[in-house]
Amino acid sequence: MATTLERLEDTIPSITRWLAYTQAKLFVIIRKPEEGPWPKPEEVSQRQARLRKDGLDVSLVPPMSKKEIYTENFFSLAKIMYSSRKNNTEWFILMDDDTFFPSMTSLVSMLHKYDATQQYYIGGLSEKWWSVARYGYMAFGGAGIFLSRALAKTIDQVYETCQGEMHKAAGGDERVMRCVYEHTDIKLTNEPGLHQMDIGGDYSGIYESGRTLLSLHHWKGGNYPVDLMSLVADICGDCVFQRWLFGHDTVLSNGYSIAIYPKSEHAESLDFHKAEETWTSDTVEESVNPGTAHSLSPARPKLALDEEKIQYKLLESAIVGDCVRQSYVHRGKDGEMDTLLVLFWSREKSNKATRSDLKLPRT
Repeated sequence: MATTLERLEDTIPSITRWLAYTQAKLFVIIRKPEEGPWPKPEEVSQRQARLRKDGLDVSLVPPMSKKEIYTENFFSLAKIMYSSRKNNTEWFILMDDDTFFPSMTSLVSMLHKYDATQQYYIGGLSEKWWSVARYGYMAFGGAGIFLSRALAKTIDQVYETCQGEMHKAAGGDERVMRCVYEHTDIKLTNEPGLHQMDIGGDYSGIYESGRTLLSLHHWKGGNYPVDLMSLVADICGDCVFQRWLFGHDTVLSNGYSIAIYPKSEHAESLDFHKAEETWTSDTVEESVNPGTAHSLSPARPKLALDEEKIQYKLLESAIVGDCVRQSYVHRGKDGEMDTLLVLFWSREKSNKATRSDLKLPRT
């Protein structure tokens, strides 16, 4: 990733959640802030030492040229990573400083489908068709851009040429796309579980969809504490955002919310294979795609909060002894008190997480 030292500080808790002690190597280009001088070398060194102490195999590096703009910084990561590869390195990932991977287990399982000795350009499209129409059929950077070792080698060989064509690209991810498309015959392998999260409005419909979310983006500006949301993975593994049905009307979307559907005879009658369309998106004129049909369909209409759906959203998550405690809150309105629901997750002797006996299927 390429970011400033200040923005990196805000990102540390989330990076630590998914990357610490995994033996994966992280390179961060430290950029000059928009206002103020370049950070002092000793300041960068101290931050790097602190991150390594927290279990992150990280190198904070300067830009290849201080004259480079962000687009060039982002693309140069491909060369920096490839130049530092080890014999067993298979994949190179470019991402934004607000990219989050909820489950490394799921991410690695996805990559195992592909042979890194072959050329692969893997990523996720924007959920918003307007962005795809505007920028192209490419791996959007916030969702993560995955280059196989074979493709990274090719990019390294044509790196100078691609950098020289930088004026054609508006963003770093677009630069990667152009370099791949103009110098190889490889096209994007789209993984739907990788999410750019370019949509507006409320993300609840995605987090409560029960679908596998391999990556998330834009969580900083939307009050989505992904590090707390994913803490339960310490107990139940690949269970973050998985759904459980309690009784006939209450659904836990693990780490995000507990929703009660008071007007439904049974929650499963709500077509739970469809995501609730809580988000907003720009439309493309004269397109049959209303905005997100290519990425988030099938979808069902948004429900009226506190009438058709009573939503308790994650307030706090913490490790308590050998357990993870989750607190979900429903904010009272018009003078009513807030309501709090607390869940404790613990492991049974069989090493399985304690949970409801009825689980809604993943889609």
